[in-house]
Amino acid sequence: MRVHIHDDTLATEFSKTLLYIGNGKLTQGPEDSRCHLPCGIMTASLEELKSKVFPNLATNYKSHKWLCERTIRAAMDDAVDKMNLSLLSQLPGAECSYRSVDSVPDQEQAMYYPVEFLNSLQPLEFPPHILIINAGAPIMLVRKLDGPRLCNGRRLVVKTFISHVLEAAMIASNMMWENVFIPSIDLCNIYQQDQALNVLGLNFLQPCFSHGHAKKNTQTTFNTSLLPSHNP
Repeated sequence: MRVHIHDDTLATEFSKTLLYIGNGKLTQGPEDSRCHLPCGIMTASLEELKSKVFPNLATNYKSHKWLCERTIRAAMDDAVDKMNLSLLSQLPGAECSYRSVDSVPDQEQAMYYPVEFLNSLQPLEFPPHILIINAGAPIMLVRKLDGPRLCNGRRLVVKTFISHVLEAAMIASNMMWENVFIPSIDLCNIYQQDQALNVLGLNFLQPCFSHGHAKKNTQTTFNTSLLPSHNP
């Protein structure tokens, strides 16, 4: 649908590539089920993947439009956390750490749930126990705070932070630079909504099975960089 509406040549090539993969036309033969992708999208290391998706991050991070158009996805949360920390370290802004708070309603059961165990848990789509952010870093809401302005999936950029409040600027096209304050609140697991991306990096050092989530909302393969697993 997107290909026909926008009449985009790169999107057309991308859709053809997806059809070739689905029809098994990118494999060597019946005994080899692996797909052979164009060499232009392959990367050899994490550093190369980061430099392709986020070139000159220390300078380009000031452009909110530039940040909105790119992301790196991975199969496992651990890989995502490591990538986030690596990219955040390139930002010149100050760094701040936020810790989650765990509690047990029934104090008689508290002995069965050590604090160390609770802090080690990382439910799907929840931030880690220790969340590290930088001024100038992009963030995304995971719950509805004030619809339709502040909904799950809304992208913002951190401006300043104090103990229990973040000041951030929205980077949506119709609300660019509008400042909001995000207080410390309870979190709940809500599905995140993605936006269209122009530049995508895929970290598949750990192989996974996916029904299209990795390439979701991506329009072409020409701005896609893939770091594959070296295991057969």
